[in-house]
Amino acid sequence: MLELTAHNGSVWTLCEVSDGDRTLLATAGWDGVVRLWDVEAPQEVRAFTAGVGPVYGLCQAAAGGRTLLVAGGDGPGTAVWDPFTGERAGGLGMDLAGLLSGHGCVRAACQVRPAQGPPLIITAGYEDGVRVWDVAKEIGSPPPEKRAA
Repeated sequence: MLELTAHNGSVWTLCEVSDGDRTLLATAGWDGVVRLWDVEAPQEVRAFTAGVGPVYGLCQAAAGGRTLLVAGGDGPGTAVWDPFTGERAGGLGMDLAGLLSGHGCVRAACQVRPAQGPPLIITAGYEDGVRVWDVAKEIGSPPPEKRAA
């Protein structure tokens, strides 16, 4: 059994992050810090403050040929990072930090890869529903209304 300890408080979310060459485990929670772990070593590779308060949702995403990590929490918006450099997406020449700003508080995040079209990031808010983000087009919106049969 492997035990990874470093967070100050509860860990509420985790996800695998891979760029094809390396696979890391991302963890986050109450302390608002995202930690990246090499579970084979085992050791912490990087830690950075997400900037969204306590973190409730993490997911890997792909945009512009890059592997990204999306973190959502109590703060406004959703932070987007390059998990392998620790650099925020705004510094990567992408306007994703501003793009994913539709929620007041994010409770979950995931990436969906439709059979047709680009990958989508889906976030769930505490009080303001679900939003679907087309990162390639830098468009975010609530999902379409359910259609009557």
